[in-house]
Amino acid sequence: MVIYRLPKNLSVVSPRSSCPKCGYMIPWYDNVPVVSWLLLGRRCRKCRTPISFRYPLIECMTGLIFFAAAIVLPSFELVFVASLLGAVSVAVAWIDIDTWTIRMETLIVMAVLALGLSILGIIQGEGLHFFAHRLGSLLSPRELLREHLLGAFVGFSILYAVRVLATWYFRKKGRIPPGEEAMGMGDPLLLGVYGGIVGWPLIPVMLFLSSLQGAVVGGIVAFLQRGKAPEPVPGDPEGWTPPSAAIQFGPFLALAGVQALFFGESLLSWMIVMLGGA
Repeated sequence: MVIYRLPKNLSVVSPRSSCPKCGYMIPWYDNVPVVSWLLLGRRCRKCRTPISFRYPLIECMTGLIFFAAAIVLPSFELVFVASLLGAVSVAVAWIDIDTWTIRMETLIVMAVLALGLSILGIIQGEGLHFFAHRLGSLLSPRELLREHLLGAFVGFSILYAVRVLATWYFRKKGRIPPGEEAMGMGDPLLLGVYGGIVGWPLIPVMLFLSSLQGAVVGGIVAFLQRGKAPEPVPGDPEGWTPPSAAIQFGPFLALAGVQALFFGESLLSWMIVMLGGA
């Protein structure tokens, strides 16, 4: 519901979910994740319009995040807040896929949840920050807070620098017109949020994973769209058309952020071993 309504500036609180085709108000028993989609034969109960596969896919992704949080994290409070953060990350990714935009509202919610995770980690002495695991007993709450803020600053600064340099380069080459940026502000802010949670040592992990996964998907998209002219972004007031075979970076940052949230230290150890072996 958030993914559909937020880009249209509609309330995400009320009214309850409805069929986008006929307006049928969906009762609770038709809104059970995945199960209702299967029982309804993948169609609206009233008008029989097909329901996109993306709905159960998003529900499964969110469910996997909740499951990973319950398995990996040590306390109910951390599980609860991290699950909410993961769910918002899913919304960020899909809104970016649909609109090429990372909404500021979602980033604000993520920042609040990130602050909650940081405070819980400091209070409980067992948070998600890299140094909370490695040096938690040696660092004071003030020092841990400083590390959270440093992670946010480093994460934001790296992608902001990339944004500035890429914009300068592509404008110089005539690839983008004056006044247009090579990267939106949402990507640096998103990496800053996750950097503040997990710490600056895991930022290379997130950049590596997002770039690798984005390159794989980007290659597939380029192959499937070869010879096709790019289409304007639906709903964009200026009718903006993305470059040919371009893909959004935000969804892969969100994915890498969730991966670092739950498995960051293991992934960092794997990267160190791989680089050492090379």
